[in-house]
Amino acid sequence: MNFAKIIFFIILIFIISSCKQYISQNELIVLKPGMDTSLVKRYFNKISPRCTAGTNIFGDSSVFVEIYILKKGETYSSYFLAYKKGKLLFSGFPYEFISNDDSLINSIGNKTSEYYEKNCD
Repeated sequence: MNFAKIIFFIILIFIISSCKQYISQNELIVLKPGMDTSLVKRYFNKISPRCTAGTNIFGDSSVFVEIYILKKGETYSSYFLAYKKGKLLFSGFPYEFISNDDSLINSIGNKTSEYYEKNCD
């Protein structure tokens, strides 16, 4: 292996290791229902969702959920961001979706939790 390839791999490893893989509770302060999807993505610009539950599970092409990992102290949890028609509909822990009185949010929570258990580990 020549010197240029070694330098390339060192830089690549540095870049990969510097990417954050979770969100922190402090970063949730800015999330408000009605925020545009692009604004949320810009805010979480270097954090990728663990996975995304799309229209195939909801039967509604305007609904999708991004599933993030939230770090609170030494604890890691799943955190859902639900969108409808390109706007943030609701965000919270799975139990907050499932216990919500709104039937749409409740349904999204149940279906996303099932999807997560089967597809996102």
